[in-house]
Amino acid sequence: MILAVDVHSHAYQLGQYAAEWGIPALIVVVIGWSLSRSWRNPVARTLEEAPRVSALHRRRTTLSVLATVLVACALVTALAVEVGTDSDYGPAGASGPTGRTVDAPETVAGYHLITGAAADALAARMPGSAAERYWFYGDSPDADRPSVLLTASTAQWDPKLAHEMATHSLSWGLYNFFAGARIEDARTVDAGPLGGEMQCGTRTGQVTAVLCRWGDASTVGTVAVYDTTDIDRAGAIAVRFRAETEH
Repeated sequence: MILAVDVHSHAYQLGQYAAEWGIPALIVVVIGWSLSRSWRNPVARTLEEAPRVSALHRRRTTLSVLATVLVACALVTALAVEVGTDSDYGPAGASGPTGRTVDAPETVAGYHLITGAAADALAARMPGSAAERYWFYGDSPDADRPSVLLTASTAQWDPKLAHEMATHSLSWGLYNFFAGARIEDARTVDAGPLGGEMQCGTRTGQVTAVLCRWGDASTVGTVAVYDTTDIDRAGAIAVRFRAETEH
């Protein structure tokens, strides 16, 4: 997997906001500190004024330091609140309901699950070390050539996936999937009633297909619709498969 920077992580968000708010705040503090130099450093005109002016200098300096600390605390608090309340950021595992399961149905949207020797032959051509499970669907009950490939995994099945969901955002997972699949045109589509995020992109080569990938707080899955480049159609099929597969 390509380890891209997670631009939807809280750490990345904190860095963005720190640069957006922190630098201007620092500039304001520096300017304010510079402009208040004469106020913070009053000059005694006579020896008799020296004790009073010295005490005044200490009070004004203390007041300036306290004001600076209060501004810094307010900025940190605002950053913490902003980072913690923006639902577009944060780990996938905190994005919604967890504990969902996956169970491939026999028929979905007019496609039929391929079983028996035909399914075994198709599975033998898939990567053996993949953590996701595969199901193949044909356009008729006796089909042995897949029109749709469904893959899915859950945090319960795959400890590595569980760790990624606990530390990275949904967008990070989708970005890495499509980068690994060498698909550059992936775009966000409606994820359906189960929520989370879904993106679809076209894969060309020996076999043309649209790959739609979903992710939520506890599952990921892919629906590959073969012999099409229609992302909207493939996205609608993927939503149907996900609705019938994920519980």
